[in-house]
Amino acid sequence: MQADLEEKQFKLMFLDVGLMNAVSGLGWSMISKLDDVNLINEGGIAEQFVAQHLQACLSSSINRELTYWLREGKSSNAEVDFVISLEGQITPIEVKSGATGSMKSLHQFMGEKSAPFAVRIDTSRPSKQLIDANIQRGRKSIQVSYDLLSIPLYLVEKLPDIIKDEIE
Repeated sequence: MQADLEEKQFKLMFLDVGLMNAVSGLGWSMISKLDDVNLINEGGIAEQFVAQHLQACLSSSINRELTYWLREGKSSNAEVDFVISLEGQITPIEVKSGATGSMKSLHQFMGEKSAPFAVRIDTSRPSKQLIDANIQRGRKSIQVSYDLLSIPLYLVEKLPDIIKDEIE
């Protein structure tokens, strides 16, 4: 993915979830009113949490930069939260703040890049499922099939081991 890198397009992530909360004005009085599920799974907080842990996982890798995928189209855009290289495999990662959510962008990525599998980090139990989806490529509808590994947020630091097991 580094070969396709567009240096003018980037996503800023904070160094730390606590710093992000402070800058966002999310102080203790507001945090203490949120229940555990809402606290961890707010979209921006969840994505920041994953970014922080992925950065730690990649710290000794050659390609340790966190990248994401963005396709800007005339009528619609597509974005995958993170695209990293683990065990020599391009791994797209979609972060969802709940157990459900649309994955149109991930389907589009898989149709264009043909990665062997994708990862979804959310609140669901760990699972693996075969995804069959239709995407638009120009005026054509194309069938896309891929394996989706779903893991809960608390397992993100184990992602390198999970991917290694998947490849073997």
